[in-house]
Amino acid sequence: MDVCKDLKEKNLKVTKARVSILELLFKSDKCLSANEIWENIRKTLIGIDLSTVYRNLDVLVNKNIIEKDILDNNIYVYSIQEDIHMHTIICERCNKAFEIECPMPKLREYIRLKTGVIITDQCINVKNGICKECNKINEK
Repeated sequence: MDVCKDLKEKNLKVTKARVSILELLFKSDKCLSANEIWENIRKTLIGIDLSTVYRNLDVLVNKNIIEKDILDNNIYVYSIQEDIHMHTIICERCNKAFEIECPMPKLREYIRLKTGVIITDQCINVKNGICKECNKINEK
């Protein structure tokens, strides 16, 4: 991953904070909270404050460079944006799993075009449903 190239491709200024955040997330094998990111990068970027980390995280999320998810304890975590983000939906009746591409990027763009609102949160939490086959059983 060429962090500087990725930032330039998204028309973003290459800053020490952004480079540090992206390099940390790229090396991490798990999602990190803003506090965890700050704790890690403030060792090398003396004087960086938590608000700077949050501002940069928001910019990187809005440019689809990183992903923002929420954990069950209402803490936001960040990770490198995968090329195609997938969601798994489990049928409540037969436990069959279905993978779908995340609709959030298209939804975010649709909302921006219709309302001018830029979505800053990126959480769609759909985990359970009833599949087509099980739904047919209910209709009988």
